[in-house]
Amino acid sequence: MSDQMTDLKSQIEVSIDAMELQLQSSGEVVLTKYLEKYQKALKAFESGSPEYLEKCLRALLNCARGYMEFSSSYDQAFLHEMWETEKIIKKKFAW
Repeated sequence: MSDQMTDLKSQIEVSIDAMELQLQSSGEVVLTKYLEKYQKALKAFESGSPEYLEKCLRALLNCARGYMEFSSSYDQAFLHEMWETEKIIKKKFAW
């Protein structure tokens, strides 16, 4: 795995941890759908299928924006991590 992909995988793990903390403290059920997408993408790294991995990574794009449509509280640690993940994905795949 390239360094860039290793960094992306690590960032996804950081995002998952931040979302889990937010979910525990807030109980916002809407977060579970985003958490599931991130967990699926993390597992896709082990799939051996570049196409499946790309599909799962594409599903992460705009998740932060989607959450912001639900909540008016934009200054949250997990959102920052989600934005960082999306930024790395866009840079890696030039989407």
